[in-house]
Amino acid sequence: MDPSQSQDGKPRNRKPVPPPPSPTPSLQEDDKVKGITGRIMHFSPSWFSVTMGTGIPCTLLLSLPWPSVVPHLRIPATMFLLLDLALFFTFTTVISVRYIRWPQIWALTWHHPTHSLFIGTFPMSLFTLISGTISVTQAYGMGEGWIWAMSYCWWASVLVSILVAFMVPFLSYTSHKNVPESLTSALILPIVPTITGSAIGAVLAAHMTKISPKYAMNIWLTSYVLLGPGLLLAMMILTLYLQRLIHHHIPPNETIVSSFLPLGPTGLGGFALLKMGAVAVELFPIIYPENRVKGEVAGWALWGVGLGGAILLWALGVWFFLVALASFFLRWREGELTFNMGYWGFTFPLASLTLSTLLIGSELDSMGFNVVGTVFTITMILLWAGVFVPTIRGACSGSKVIFAAPCLSNLPPEVWPQVSTETKADSGRDGDGNLDGEGVELQTL
Repeated sequence: MDPSQSQDGKPRNRKPVPPPPSPTPSLQEDDKVKGITGRIMHFSPSWFSVTMGTGIPCTLLLSLPWPSVVPHLRIPATMFLLLDLALFFTFTTVISVRYIRWPQIWALTWHHPTHSLFIGTFPMSLFTLISGTISVTQAYGMGEGWIWAMSYCWWASVLVSILVAFMVPFLSYTSHKNVPESLTSALILPIVPTITGSAIGAVLAAHMTKISPKYAMNIWLTSYVLLGPGLLLAMMILTLYLQRLIHHHIPPNETIVSSFLPLGPTGLGGFALLKMGAVAVELFPIIYPENRVKGEVAGWALWGVGLGGAILLWALGVWFFLVALASFFLRWREGELTFNMGYWGFTFPLASLTLSTLLIGSELDSMGFNVVGTVFTITMILLWAGVFVPTIRGACSGSKVIFAAPCLSNLPPEVWPQVSTETKADSGRDGDGNLDGEGVELQTL
C-alpha cells in the first residue's frame, strides 16, 4: 500500500511543512552598503578611531630615545601626520554632510547606548593632531608660531572634550538602557579625551615655559584640572569593568578588542602626571623666583608624585594588557573572529601605554623602559598596518562590518523615503520604512 494513502484509498492529510525561517539580516562581508549616499548615511563617529590610531605613530616615532635614529624618522612621522590630517578633514566633512542631510540621526547617535560612546573619538583625534603637529614642527625647528597656534587649537579641543565628558555619561545615566552583562570598557571613551587633553597640555606647557611662563602656567593648571575627572572617573569605570569580568566573564567575539581600551587611561594618565611634574620643575622657579618652597621644592615634589603615579599606572596598564592578550587569544581559539571597526582599539590604547613607557625611561634614564617602549612602538605600527588595510578594503567594498550604524534602526519611517532604494535595502528596511525581520546590531566596541 502506498504510504501516502489511507486504508480507504484516499490521500492522507499531511501537515504542511513550514517554510524555513528567513535568515536574520546579518552584517557579514557579503552585506554591502552601496553608493555614496549609503556610505555617508552609515558613516558613524567610530570612524574617528581611525584618525586616532593613524596620528599617534607620528608622536611615537619622534619620541624614541635614540638620538642617532630619530632624525631619520622625521619623514615617516610627517607622512603619518599628513595622512592623519587628510583623513580627519575627510571624515569631518562626511559626517557633517550626514548630520546636515539627515538631522534626525544626530539625536539618535547621542541617545544610542553604544555608538554615543564613540563621540569621544572626535576630540581625541583633535588632540592627536595637535600632538603630531607639535612633534613634527619642533623636529624641523619651525619656530614658536606653531606652538602658539597649537595652544589655541588645544583650548578649543578642551572645550569639546569637557562637553563630551559630561553629556555622554549624563545621557547614559538618564536615557540609555545599560545591562551589566553587556558592559564593556568602552564606557571610558567619552572620559579619555580629558586625560588626553591633560597629557597634550603638559607637552604644550613644557614648550611654553621659556616662551611665555604665565601662559604656560595657565595651560599647566588647566591640564591638572582636566586630569581630575578624567583619570578618577576612568578608574571608577574600570572598577565596573572588573566587576563585569568577574560576574559575566570576558566580552564576546564582537567586542573582545575592547579589552585593550584600559591601556588608554592608565598610559596617558601616567604620562600626564609625570610630564606635568617635569614641567613644574622648570616652570615653578620662574613663576615664584623669590619663594624657594613654591619654586624648587614644590616643583620637585610634584615631579616625585608624578613619577610614582606614572609607574603605578604603567604597571596597572601592563596588567590590563596581559588580561586583554589572554582574552583575545581565548576568543580566537573558540571561533573565527570577524574584523570590525572595534579592532582600531588595538592601536591608540597601546600607543598611550607606549608614551608613558618612553617618558618614564627618559626621566629615569632607564635602558629597560627605553627598550620596552621601542618594542611597543614597532608593535603598534605593525598593528596599525594590520587594521588599516582591511579598513580601506571594507570602505571600498561598502562592507557593513565597516559601515556599522545600529542607531539607524531607530530612524523614523517617514525619513526613509528621502533615502535611495539601495540605501533602504542595505539598512534592512523595506520601501515603507519598516524593518525586514529582526535587526542585528553589531557593536563596534
